[in-house]
Amino acid sequence: MEVGMEDGRDHFLLDLRQAYDVPHLHKLERLFDLDKRQGKLTITDRYDFTESPTSITERFISLHPPEVGQEGGIILSTSDGQTAGYICDARACMKDSS
Repeated sequence: MEVGMEDGRDHFLLDLRQAYDVPHLHKLERLFDLDKRQGKLTITDRYDFTESPTSITERFISLHPPEVGQEGGIILSTSDGQTAGYICDARACMKDSS
């Protein structure tokens, strides 16, 4: 694990490769980048395979039930009415608070 702090921003990097028994998985890293000024958390997964996988499944756990938003995004609503929107693609999931 690698941890870094800058003015108004924290980040840490996890090496998750050994958590999976996948012979062709060469690299799997998850970067959490918290921008405290904007209230924005960006989660980026980086992976590398020696052979192309047939599929990749990302799973995230939340206390709040998700709803599918526009363009396949995910919306989480808290008990006090705040929402967080997630925009996901094959390279990263990014949190966009509203």
